[in-house]
Amino acid sequence: MAEKGNETENLSRIKEILFGEDLTSIDERLENFKKENAVAFQDIKDYFNKQAEGLEKLINENQKHFETNVLKTEKLQDNFKEKVEQDIANMHLEINKEKTEVQKMIQNLEIQNEEKFEGLIKNINNSVTELKDLLNSKFDELNDKKTDSAVIAELFQTMADKLKA
Repeated sequence: MAEKGNETENLSRIKEILFGEDLTSIDERLENFKKENAVAFQDIKDYFNKQAEGLEKLINENQKHFETNVLKTEKLQDNFKEKVEQDIANMHLEINKEKTEVQKMIQNLEIQNEEKFEGLIKNINNSVTELKDLLNSKFDELNDKKTDSAVIAELFQTMADKLKA
């Protein structure tokens, strides 16, 4: 190991003897290059940091704007939903109201029709009773007069005509 250390030292001495001034010049130029690049690198780093900060600020602003819009949209959707639900509830109420009114109208019509039907039945029964009374009186008259068959036929024809009417 000692031999390797000696060899490295020997090589360094040989380099210094051969390239001494050039190495010093190269070292100086390398140091100047490092300093210049360090400044340029720092400038680039600062520029990118400023750009990143600006971008981050823009992203934050856009995110806030987006979040605000999302909240507004959600609020509008909630309002719209409530409005639609209220409209549906109102429609149900109107439909139920109309249904109740139609049912009442139908009941009233049924009652009126039933009353008319009962009146018609009563009128028909009265007409039948009157006709029976008329027929009985005519039969009694026929029996009393002993009328011939032509008069009886005419009587039946008159009764048939009245029944048709």
